[in-house]
Amino acid sequence: MVDVNHRAGLQYNPKIYDGRITLFRPQKFFAGGNDPLFGWGELATAGIDVRWLPFNPKAMLVEPFVRTLAGEVRNCLKGEDA
Repeated sequence: MVDVNHRAGLQYNPKIYDGRITLFRPQKFFAGGNDPLFGWGELATAGIDVRWLPFNPKAMLVEPFVRTLAGEVRNCLKGEDA
């Protein structure tokens, strides 16, 4: 599943979004990841809500860490702060 997610990310060509984006960002990231907003900064016209997660990118979609991500998504949908 991680490989599928990686390929999808490489193929995705984002457009300007007339709204606010929530970015689920890992605390640690791979070398070359110098942009703290991962390229989303100029795409969200209403800004970015950054949610920091305590693991690396590969861990985001696997147990037990995906539960933390799910909790953050749930909080966002409820309108709760990080």
